[in-house]
Amino acid sequence: MNRRARVNKIAVGAILFVLGAALLAGCIPKEIRTIKIELGTRSKPRSNPDIARVKENLTRAAGQYPDNPEVFYLWGRVYAMENNYVEMDKAFKKSEGLGSQFKADIDTIRMTAWDELVKQAVADYGKEDYAAALNKMEQAIICWPFRYDPYMFGADAAYRLGDNEKAYELSKKAYEMEPDSLQVIEVFANMASLNGKYEEAEAALLKLREKDPTSAQVPFQLSKIYTMRDDTSRAIQAIEEAVAIDKDFADGWFDLGLLYFQTRDFCKAADGFEHSAALRTPDADQQLLFLIALYECGDLDKARVGLEKFTMDHPENCEGWQCLANTYVRLKMKKEATDATKKFEDCQGPK
Repeated sequence: MNRRARVNKIAVGAILFVLGAALLAGCIPKEIRTIKIELGTRSKPRSNPDIARVKENLTRAAGQYPDNPEVFYLWGRVYAMENNYVEMDKAFKKSEGLGSQFKADIDTIRMTAWDELVKQAVADYGKEDYAAALNKMEQAIICWPFRYDPYMFGADAAYRLGDNEKAYELSKKAYEMEPDSLQVIEVFANMASLNGKYEEAEAALLKLREKDPTSAQVPFQLSKIYTMRDDTSRAIQAIEEAVAIDKDFADGWFDLGLLYFQTRDFCKAADGFEHSAALRTPDADQQLLFLIALYECGDLDKARVGLEKFTMDHPENCEGWQCLANTYVRLKMKKEATDATKKFEDCQGPK
């Protein structure tokens, strides 16, 4: 081949390349080209795009090219810019359903929005604006539903807002995603119990106890579930486990006293109440319950001393005077019994 022929061949090849590029460019709908110019790229977006014009072009493009994944990818970008994450999610799902070529960009946009929303939600949470925090956590879930964090913290925000049903639903999703996290298990167990899902709560707590046998709170919560089921024997067994783990567990000792009181094992009830009172100052109702347990247990002298002090501190408590009168009767202290009975009658007022 002579030199002139070679030059001509190269020239023809160049022309064909240019024509091919032009043809390829011509295959891109003009609406999409205009939109891409207006928006810029994902990594280098234009600072002030004309969103109204972009939407007009996207509407036309979606009508003319309903099977083009780029159209819906661009719609998703626009919705993301407007913080309209519900519509963004729909557009991106539509795009990915038509083709996977924009998946990397879509994932980046989703995760960027997720990160910003979670940061804002944490700030709202710190300000105790739980409604705003929950709203942003739910939007974060729409953007990137593959992390358990927004579900768990959203559950806590919903609980603080009094929406126990939503708290349960969010905590269950977190538990399904992260079933081995102690914190997630605990939150789910609490929310399940609050919503009367006792079997789910029990299963989660038993799993938690297996993972962390040093926690007194776990058997304590189990005892509450068994109490709600009227399974008193298992409730007592669980609460005894709790106070064995933590001997300074005031709530545990008090609940143990209540359970024994309900089963009329008054001596053990008094012991539980006394342990609790040694760890924290009981209120008037708790004091009286302890003194009644002493009376029923037969420890009359100790009950008398306690009731004499109780009625002096709480003369308006009619039940205290009645219990003291009954104690005097059993101790055969007739005069004192008569005086205490009169106090009880005066306390009740005119019939």
